[in-house]
Amino acid sequence: MRLEKFHLPTFALLAAFGALAYFTQVSLDPKNKPPELMDNYAPPKNIEHFAFGFHENMADMLWIRSLQDAMYCEIKKDKRNCQDMSWFYGMMDAVTDLSPYFYIAYLLGGVQLSVVISDIEGARKIYDKGVLKFPNDWYLNFHAGAHYMIEEKNNVRAAELIHQAARAGGGPPWLFSLASTLYTKEGQKVMAQKVLDSLKESKLNKEQMDEILKKYQDLVN
Repeated sequence: MRLEKFHLPTFALLAAFGALAYFTQVSLDPKNKPPELMDNYAPPKNIEHFAFGFHENMADMLWIRSLQDAMYCEIKKDKRNCQDMSWFYGMMDAVTDLSPYFYIAYLLGGVQLSVVISDIEGARKIYDKGVLKFPNDWYLNFHAGAHYMIEEKNNVRAAELIHQAARAGGGPPWLFSLASTLYTKEGQKVMAQKVLDSLKESKLNKEQMDEILKKYQDLVN
């Protein structure tokens, strides 16, 4: 190949998408193993350093890929909970490394990890990452606080996040009073009901909502 005909941007794009295709689709090769034993593979850490300027494109592709298997859990710790740091966490971590202000990955990714898949550690990491980027978004801080209260049993951190949500503005007026009652059983019940109500208004599918209702039913009754 002659040097003047070598187009670096084209080569970089092909290289980036080739790497992305490999790490997200290698498990789909039927020659590797039977379909029922196939695994999903998240991209490696620090993939953003190999995006060659196509960070947003790669983040979008990974986001779409993650939605295709949003209920996937490779190893169950018990009947309800997925092993921490799951495949879906790896995908959300990669998406937000590539595109640090990919808001929906923090919000819906956090909900999916926390409530549906029950990857508790993965959800905490995604929420923590998100509230650093969006400290003044009341809705994200609210859901992060709910995760800390319900899943982590950390009422101190939950109250901090709910106070942060209240101070951000734009949220409902009950946020301040809710933050002050999180140390009581009644306050935790109210918190769980508020989260459930907000998720019912979201665009989660029926399978996701069924999992959420199973988890929250005991908390709100």
